[in-house]
Amino acid sequence: SAAPIPISDWLPRFKSLLASGDTDACTLWETNKLTIGNQLPTHVVEKVSAAMEVFDFDLAGRELEVGSVFAAGIHGVETKQHTLP
Repeated sequence: SAAPIPISDWLPRFKSLLASGDTDACTLWETNKLTIGNQLPTHVVEKVSAAMEVFDFDLAGRELEVGSVFAAGIHGVETKQHTLP
C-alpha cells in the first residue's frame, strides 16, 4: 500500500480542491483519512468528514480551518494534544 502523504503535502492541495469545488477533494480525503486522524483533532476530522459526505466543500473548508493551526504546528512546533477517553 502507498505510504501516507504528510499533512504538509496534502493539506494545501486539499484546501485548493475544496475552494474550487473539485470532487477530487473527496478522493484525497478518503485516501488519507486514517493518516489525517493522527494529524488533526478528532472533532475536526469528524466535522470535515460529515461535510464531505454531503459534498459541502465550503463547510469542509471552514471546519478544516479550525484544525489548520494545529496542523501547522505539527512540523517543528510542539503542541499539546488532548485525547478523549
